Amino acid sequence: MNKYSLLDKKYIEGNYVPQLCEYYDRSDMVNTTFQFNHAHTLAEIMYVRHGMISLKIGNDTIMLGRKQYVWIDAGVPHQNLYFETDKVSMINIEYNYTIDDSIPSLKNLYNQYEPISYLFDHPKPYKVFTDHDNSIYLLLKQMTQTGTLTEDTKKLNSILCSELLLLLGNYWRIEESRGENNNFLQSIHHYLQEHYAKKIEIKDIALHLGISSNYLQKKYKKLSNSTITEQLNNIRLEHAKSIKETENISITKIADRVGMTSSRQLQKLFLKKYQINIQDLPKMN
Repeated sequence: MNKYSLLDKKYIEGNYVPQLCEYYDRSDMVNTTFQFNHAHTLAEIMYVRHGMISLKIGNDTIMLGRKQYVWIDAGVPHQNLYFETDKVSMINIEYNYTIDDSIPSLKNLYNQYEPISYLFDHPKPYKVFTDHDNSIYLLLKQMTQTGTLTEDTKKLNSILCSELLLLLGNYWRIEESRGENNNFLQSIHHYLQEHYAKKIEIKDIALHLGISSNYLQKKYKKLSNSTITEQLNNIRLEHAKSIKETENISITKIADRVGMTSSRQLQKLFLKKYQINIQDLPKMN
């Protein structure tokens, strides 16, 4: 983690609260934006209302379109590369933290609300989101319409910024969880594709992933609405179908090559899946 990061856990040890420092709401970004690489001690949210823009963040290049936004941590170099459309309208805010004991602190929010704790427990240099329900846009719009940053508007924007971080943490958690679940399923499918021709037991996959067999089966069922055995049989049937269409060998040999226990099992499952006997499957020209 870089030394300027606003996800450093030192900020949940005192009465730190978010402090809005800079903001703008512009419809003429193409004509008013300088394109230079920079980093600062403020975290930033860049929200595209209309148009499309390419950014370089660290060593990565990303593209933002309508209703997409990026959160960039303090201290992370970033640069507007080029505008993909003639007109780009954006809302940007930049914030850091200040000490204030009159409103709920990040420490209190961290201890009481899982989205904030997730945010600080899973730090990233940047994160890209899509604002499906306009919730982020509405908050950003409120923050940019408060006018001059007086003491009263600063406090209001601190509260709004805290609400913004709660939303970000929630979306962060959902997307990370979705990514972890996809990786979980992909790891299992890859293992099945690699070993389908051999005898596979659930305990073999569980050992490969470093988890218990019971947890493996329950999680897979929940995420895919099928069992690992069903998925394995589908893979074996697809390979059996390909072999039957391209090679002139017996059903017994096909069953053996795809890891089925017998030709009878292969025939039964094949008929159920494809509504045709495997013996009647025509060979491809």
